[in-house]
Amino acid sequence: MINRVFQNPPIPIGNEQNKINRTADPRIQSNPFRDILQEKLNTNKLSFSAHATQRMNQRNIDLDSSELQRLEEAVDKLASKGGKESLITMDNVAYVVNVTNRTVITAVDKPNENVFTNIDSAAFA
Repeated sequence: MINRVFQNPPIPIGNEQNKINRTADPRIQSNPFRDILQEKLNTNKLSFSAHATQRMNQRNIDLDSSELQRLEEAVDKLASKGGKESLITMDNVAYVVNVTNRTVITAVDKPNENVFTNIDSAAFA
């Protein structure tokens, strides 16, 4: 008895007819969902949780554009070092930030509230 193995001929990889020109396809170029998703994924802006917004309003903590930029830069540095839940102090205010989601969880300005738990990193901005 003879056992024979039959294989299909290989498909040429470099064949230009097999390549898909994705940039020429108008369905791919004008996809609003893809554009919005890409914009959301590429953003480096911080968001503020409802709790953080409430605490900042109660404690009269306001951020101008330069302070917000400093806070975002601190989050960027913490992210590059592997921080996940971080404490950032800036101008006598402490912010607890979820670095992975880029979300400010709370803000504290009172000196008597000086114990923070469940953080893995800290930064001074």
